[in-house]
Amino acid sequence: MPTFDVVILGATGFTGQWVVNYFNTVDISSVDTIERAVREAKLVLNCTGPYRLLGEPVVKACVENGVDYLDISGEPEFIEAMELRYNESARQSGSIVISACGFDSIPSEIGLNFLRDNFGGELHQAEAFLNINPAPGYCGHATTWDCAVMGFGSQDALKALRALRKAPRIEYKGKRSQARSFGAKINNIPALNGNRTIPFPGSDASIVRRSQQGFALRDKTPVRFSIYAVVGSIASLIGISFTGFCLSLFSRFSSGQSLLMKFAEFFTFGAFSRKGPPKESIADTSFDVTFLGQGVGEDDSPLTKIAKVSGPEPGYDATSKILVSCALTLLEERAKVKENLGDQGGVSTSALAFDGTNIVRNLQDAGLCFEIN
Repeated sequence: MPTFDVVILGATGFTGQWVVNYFNTVDISSVDTIERAVREAKLVLNCTGPYRLLGEPVVKACVENGVDYLDISGEPEFIEAMELRYNESARQSGSIVISACGFDSIPSEIGLNFLRDNFGGELHQAEAFLNINPAPGYCGHATTWDCAVMGFGSQDALKALRALRKAPRIEYKGKRSQARSFGAKINNIPALNGNRTIPFPGSDASIVRRSQQGFALRDKTPVRFSIYAVVGSIASLIGISFTGFCLSLFSRFSSGQSLLMKFAEFFTFGAFSRKGPPKESIADTSFDVTFLGQGVGEDDSPLTKIAKVSGPEPGYDATSKILVSCALTLLEERAKVKENLGDQGGVSTSALAFDGTNIVRNLQDAGLCFEIN
């Protein structure tokens, strides 16, 4: 019999402290090893990144003990490797494993489900536009930057991993919209018109694509998805271009990665810091993700709708609330989640696992907002 409903690993880390503060009822001071933590829990929330270095032993222990697992990883190589290595074992042990249950990539995953469920027809494609509204002094913690550096440096490994996975080809409906070029102006979403876009380099697109592969296998219409970051000025575009160039150049070799990590503040113009953001800047920072959905109505005529997911500071405040909301949903509606996985355990995406649950309500209760018009 598990001693704890939930165990949080990484509670002394920057993001982990926010998760614990929001959860507010968890005491794991007596848990001193991964194995003991896993054996005594129903559910493990893993906040220990970078996950490519620290995550697999926790996943392995959870799967072997039939314990459920959630994390806040935004590292596609780790996420997809865990599915390849442990999905079958998780199915057999009954363990439910879901990565990316933080800002990466719940707003995209659950936001797209929300748009689809409230579209009033058949959704064929959606573009998402991520906008961060930073307070003075706001920055990200450099651990996030470290994960990005290592991710850029292992793109060949990710390609090889995907070749092994042999994911089924998705048959989309409708005509694909032309991709927006780097720095293109937005002119078809009133609230964002005049801003510029860059392709968002995070894990969202790859995770959503895996979800749509799963929905296609369930005979649900898959949705084409692309995501962009909203940029307000030419100066910001220039800075992002410099950072991207340095990432692509130096992340190819280990000494270059070390250089990028050591001087994170320089290469990102202060966007990431080893100290992390001050609390006062976190309190005044927010995010919103706007979805432009296109498809057909019930009468087969073209239909366009706009949805929006918004919330507090994304990296720590929103992420902690999102992770706890996912945990509560899994604890309260585990039977439905298991049904979504074929009445077995397994390694899944959040959109597939939480489809048809009260995840949106739980996220709203935590302070996120879902809108559609």
